[in-house]
Amino acid sequence: MKMPTPPQLEKSAAADGIYETPSGLRAEVMAITPVTVSRQDLISPPPSAPMPLATPEALQADYRIAVRDVLEITVWGQEEFALIERETLPRHVVAQDGTIFFPYVGRVRVAGLSAQGAQTLITQRLSRVFEAPQVDVRVLEYRGRQVRVVGAVGSPGPVAIQDRPITLIDAIYLAGGPLETADLRRVSVTRNGHLFRVNVLDMFEQAEQAKGLLLQETDLVYVPDNSGARVYVMGEVKRNSSLAIPRAGLTLTQALAESAGPDPITSRAQSVYVLRGTTELPRIFYLDLRQADGLLLGDRFQLAGRDVIYVDAAPITRWNRFINQLLPSLLVLTEADRGPLFSH
Repeated sequence: MKMPTPPQLEKSAAADGIYETPSGLRAEVMAITPVTVSRQDLISPPPSAPMPLATPEALQADYRIAVRDVLEITVWGQEEFALIERETLPRHVVAQDGTIFFPYVGRVRVAGLSAQGAQTLITQRLSRVFEAPQVDVRVLEYRGRQVRVVGAVGSPGPVAIQDRPITLIDAIYLAGGPLETADLRRVSVTRNGHLFRVNVLDMFEQAEQAKGLLLQETDLVYVPDNSGARVYVMGEVKRNSSLAIPRAGLTLTQALAESAGPDPITSRAQSVYVLRGTTELPRIFYLDLRQADGLLLGDRFQLAGRDVIYVDAAPITRWNRFINQLLPSLLVLTEADRGPLFSH
């Protein structure tokens, strides 16, 4: 199939698919085909590696006590502790060094242990003083292990990792949920200096993957605001438009429909272009609407912010416009050749 490139683009001596304008601007030209729309890296190159899924062991792991957590420790059947508990609440804040102070035990390190692990440790230490002590340990307040969720959510800020692992979707909704303007297709997670990009909308259709995207302590989740993301529809359409990209995304076919479609008289059906990128090496995607699957392919092509959709003019339209621009000048020249209307 011959590539219907715009007239001003000529094949470049560079890599295949690279074209060049007379002014020297190079662009990568690519047809919108079933292969193209299935290759998200071609349509929109990912800025980072995919976020790793948690192991089955991590999914089943117990919560680990952290600094600043508040523990409740109860010892049953011992009169000494009954007296202590009447005087003060059995609450213990984990210090910065990961320890707590407990009567008859002294300072004991509990950070990094599960509640059951802390219970076993304190029971062993109390067994030196009491016979068969019965100890119960539970976390009252989860203050130490947190992730931060910022951006287009209802309540940006820290979200505590509680008694079970927290998923990315859980964290977003615990932070007040996404705003109407949130772009859930480009949520990013920063972890240990690495950036991961996640399409949360796709995750709703992949339940197993959604469960496996667990957050870790100190992760930073950013939900971008999409309110300023727009695409521009120009050329031979019934209505030139500037369209906002909704949360669910916007496809090429939808954008054309929002602009009332290509003009059936003046447009060139095989030359619908999507211009994307910087001036260094922009990409130009093109769609041939004469093909039976043209609109279907366009409906699978997701647009990105600042995309420009251009529908080319048919050759006869260019000719008619050329004539209409030239005709007034020709009339003036013809009248000048005839001379004045009245001669003396």
